[in-house]
Amino acid sequence: TLLGQKLAPGLLDRYLARTGYDGQQTGRPVDPSRPVNLWKPPDDTAPDDYGAHGVFDDESHPRSIQFWISRHRRSLALA
Repeated sequence: TLLGQKLAPGLLDRYLARTGYDGQQTGRPVDPSRPVNLWKPPDDTAPDDYGAHGVFDDESHPRSIQFWISRHRRSLALA
């Protein structure tokens, strides 16, 4: 995406505008017993902190090359 932003930033913006929202949605129905409160996390009363986990865990990646590059840009620039 870094190279894509350099070459065609408008194209990437249009693509993400079209696909970004739908990629975060599912067709699964909402659990009726799910708490509906945006001001208090659902695990606030539970002993466990679930953090940023959910139905998209199977699609997530444990590492990001882009994040690694951004953290080591000085070393890469010297190389």
